[in-house]
Amino acid sequence: MNIHTHTKISIDATVLHSALTHYSCTHSDLLAIGTEAYVYRAGNTTLLKIYPDPSRLPGMLTLKYLLDSINREALSYAVPRIHSAELYKSVVCILEEYIPGVSMEQILPPRDEDSIEKCYSLYLQAAHSIQRIQIDIPYDTFSLFDTASTSLKSNDWHAYFRSRIQQSVTVHRCHFKKHVSQYNYKYKTLLKSFSTSEYSSPLSLIHGDIFPGNILLNDSSHEITGIIDFGRYTLFGDPIYDLATACIFFAMYEPDRALHRSRLLAMAHTLVPKSDQVWLYRYTLGCAFISAPLYHKTHEDLAANGHFRWAIEILNDETLWDSAV
Repeated sequence: MNIHTHTKISIDATVLHSALTHYSCTHSDLLAIGTEAYVYRAGNTTLLKIYPDPSRLPGMLTLKYLLDSINREALSYAVPRIHSAELYKSVVCILEEYIPGVSMEQILPPRDEDSIEKCYSLYLQAAHSIQRIQIDIPYDTFSLFDTASTSLKSNDWHAYFRSRIQQSVTVHRCHFKKHVSQYNYKYKTLLKSFSTSEYSSPLSLIHGDIFPGNILLNDSSHEITGIIDFGRYTLFGDPIYDLATACIFFAMYEPDRALHRSRLLAMAHTLVPKSDQVWLYRYTLGCAFISAPLYHKTHEDLAANGHFRWAIEILNDETLWDSAV
């Protein structure tokens, strides 16, 4: 099954031109248009990110606070540093430190088996390393962007994650029932796995969106130079979540995604204790339930959405369920 997504945003041309002029940039400085922002070079050491949604400003200030608190001396690679975050007319403008490197996504796919194994290893190394990032601030929620305080730590991490699954399914139950085989059994089984085991380990920083596009490499040595785009999906919880989701976000819309997913999960086993390996699969399935409607547009048939179809494919992968229970 081929999956296509159409998630790029747009910004009013007049406002965009004015913002670029204000920050001494031009349209030729454009680096990328993503799902959340336009990204431009603003000199040799700075990036300008322009978000069309003005309500994003409080979240960006929260992210700046988090990134400022990271102990960078303990890291072998760079993480972003936000210089400023402000509202300009109707858009949010971020000036962020430029991190040298080429996206891992740009060097994919490797051509030979040995290169594929090295790529997998480096990729999982990046995902696994997030848990070693030290933060010098207290946090009282599981979700970084938690303006409604819905994830206050009155319960444990597993209870929070279970509630996220329930929230998604409650809204889109009819679609899950229609497209997920043995839906009732799978949904109840997964919820039970998070209900019967309280998370007792220390909470770690979770990036939440590890995929090759968010990992920067040295162009020649292919060593990791940076991990970027913390924010919208950043959490505080079980670090195995980053490993699990990295396995399903690799080449996630490509025709050979299932093969990559299977091989990466097998390799991820070596990075977690045997008693915790089951959580790789539970988080994989939980993420599919939670993120299935992520890019759903108003008036669009959810079942026709590419990301939803990707999530359903995972939820119908019986080998994942066999390893999760």
